[in-house]
Amino acid sequence: MLKKILPYPVHIVSKGNIMEDMLAAKGTTNFVVAPYFTQNKITGKKGMIMRQCSNDYKIQEIRKKIRELCGVPKGKHFPKDKYVEQWIGISTDEAGRMKPARDKYILNRYPLIEANMSRQDCINYLKKHDIPLPEKSACIVCPYHNDAYWHFMKTERPSEFAIAVDFDKKVRTITRKDDEQIFVHRKCIPLDEIEFDKKQTDKQLDMFNDECEGICGN
Repeated sequence: MLKKILPYPVHIVSKGNIMEDMLAAKGTTNFVVAPYFTQNKITGKKGMIMRQCSNDYKIQEIRKKIRELCGVPKGKHFPKDKYVEQWIGISTDEAGRMKPARDKYILNRYPLIEANMSRQDCINYLKKHDIPLPEKSACIVCPYHNDAYWHFMKTERPSEFAIAVDFDKKVRTITRKDDEQIFVHRKCIPLDEIEFDKKQTDKQLDMFNDECEGICGN
């Protein structure tokens, strides 16, 4: 849809299927790119894996595309007279997520904040211009889903929930640590056995209800 209505080119980048990649690496490494929840089989102690998914599957792929479009190969320094403005769709409600770019040749800008637009302002704008409201941008098996979204997925998108349940079972022993189990949900219970918090299901579900930071979820 954006390709049809925007006056400039839209480039889509991808590293691949993160679920397939993690399952394919099962038993060969202790490194898991997503921040799933862990539980020690003996002590019951819970933990959380460090997040690398946003960097590996989003940020780095965007950087590669930027270099390609600018004609600057990997490993080469950007010319001093060339830089990139990177626009990130963070609204005034999420101003705390604003961060400077890691690379000197990239200048992060936040057009929604510059326009003093809140989440509701964005929704009003889309409705006014008859643009369909986008849904939350996140992986099906993102561990940052709250119970409201899990409940929504289970009741409104059963095929996606089935994918999440299947992945949750397969990811249990994804590392080589014999004393550790991995779960998609913070309760460290199989996804299909959880009674999701009914209080959370009353929260509004829209594209902005995510717990990721920076470029993730936009």
